[in-house]
Amino acid sequence: MIRIIDTGFLSGAENMAWDEVLLKARAEGIIPDTLRYLRFSPPVALVGFHQTVAEEIRIEYCRQEGIEINRRITGGGAVFFDEGQLGWELIASRKSIPTCLTMEEITAAICRAAARGLQILGLDAGFRPRNDIEIQGRKISGTGAAFEADVFLFQGTLLIDFNLEHLIKALRIPIEKLSHRELTSARERVTSLKEQLGEIPPLEKVKKALEKGLSTGLGFQFKQGRITKEEEALFRQKLSKMQSSEWIQGTRIPFRPQEVLHSIHKEDGGLIRIAVRVDLKKERIKDILITGDFFIHPQRAIYDLETDLKNTPTRELHQRVDAFFKKNWVELLGLSSEDFYRAIQLALDKIDYAHLGFTFSEADWMTAFNGTLNEILEQCDLLLLPYCSKLPECEYRYKNGCVQCGLCMIGEAFALAESKGLKVMTIQNYEHLVETLEQEKRNGTRAYIGCCCDAFQLKRQEAFKEAGLPGLLIDIENTTCYELNQEKEAYLGQFQHQTYLRLGLLEKVLNLVTHRQR
Repeated sequence: MIRIIDTGFLSGAENMAWDEVLLKARAEGIIPDTLRYLRFSPPVALVGFHQTVAEEIRIEYCRQEGIEINRRITGGGAVFFDEGQLGWELIASRKSIPTCLTMEEITAAICRAAARGLQILGLDAGFRPRNDIEIQGRKISGTGAAFEADVFLFQGTLLIDFNLEHLIKALRIPIEKLSHRELTSARERVTSLKEQLGEIPPLEKVKKALEKGLSTGLGFQFKQGRITKEEEALFRQKLSKMQSSEWIQGTRIPFRPQEVLHSIHKEDGGLIRIAVRVDLKKERIKDILITGDFFIHPQRAIYDLETDLKNTPTRELHQRVDAFFKKNWVELLGLSSEDFYRAIQLALDKIDYAHLGFTFSEADWMTAFNGTLNEILEQCDLLLLPYCSKLPECEYRYKNGCVQCGLCMIGEAFALAESKGLKVMTIQNYEHLVETLEQEKRNGTRAYIGCCCDAFQLKRQEAFKEAGLPGLLIDIENTTCYELNQEKEAYLGQFQHQTYLRLGLLEKVLNLVTHRQR
């Protein structure tokens, strides 16, 4: 029998304190398996356990709007909670779902059962791996989990009605998450009960539907319960911890940019961010920080991996990462040890950039695909430029070519490329990129250099990889269509802002390109 409690509207720190209390109390056998409903007031932006606040939250906006910031005890990505959402979480023994042995199996089983509950409300809800519940491709509930001994805390957010503007502006929403779902705005990626049903249903009706789904899907039986005095005492003890800056900000402070090489690696199982300090002379890892929206159990495995990799010779990275996961019992959701190796290696590959005279900051503005930097510089025949770096009123903004009038950086880039004998093309959108790469490969182009925003590169990295052409991408400056939430306008050729090339860096790169005879 599973106890039901409802803690009502609480602050972010109070709700996080209850999470830790209930998980530890169940692990110690103090309380029975429990289903908790929770609400947040005031609104709060919550980072996942392995994330850093500065990378995931727009801190100043949250301060201005009275949005709290806190940290979950579960993994996964940053989420925004306001009064228009219902939180639900199951704190139970693993034995309560005997057919599910792994984190992945537990997640799938609970999400499918919760989706069955939403179906009772008349919604076409289903489980979307790795940890979402969706309605026709649109997310209505995200989930996450934490483990303590043989007990799990599995939590979900159900969007009843919500403030989309706050959600977009409070979180630094990673655009790279969209690549597998060709959606063009935040409004098309999420939905709510109010939107789907045309009204906000009674809260008790929603709860009963969820309970019915969990009961039918997992064989659970529920009964109303209450919070004990012992739990309340534990809550008071934990609250100060969850209100502290040490908990909210975390103890793993990002390194100073000038000392670090960065990378981002994404798979279906999540996003891995790497910041690594290296000793260039000794070719060793001095220190490493691994963050992201992944799920891993035990949570401290990431800290142990970071410690294990300190002072590792860079050439031994693969062997060391593989050995760590073989000698330690670690559960991952949708990721493997190989993904962590690849993420770190992507950062270490940029050591070659430093050997060519680039600073670490400059190296972080560049990403190579399908080849090393040296290979690309030796074989480059082509420069790809983004249309959005041309003047909005330019007659060539939405077509190829440039008269080099001197009014924008594109003309200078054309001149630099032509001095090296490179072909220059302007890319209009994703489809044009794919067509161009395919055509250039057929034409015998060996490698290219391109300029695009980091968000486009991350979202479309599969296209760059699958093209099979070695390429080097250089990040551009100024506010892009992704940051302005105007990706649809850009796709339709209606984006009216101008971005800027990192012309000094582009010139530095092109000066290393072998001259081509055309």
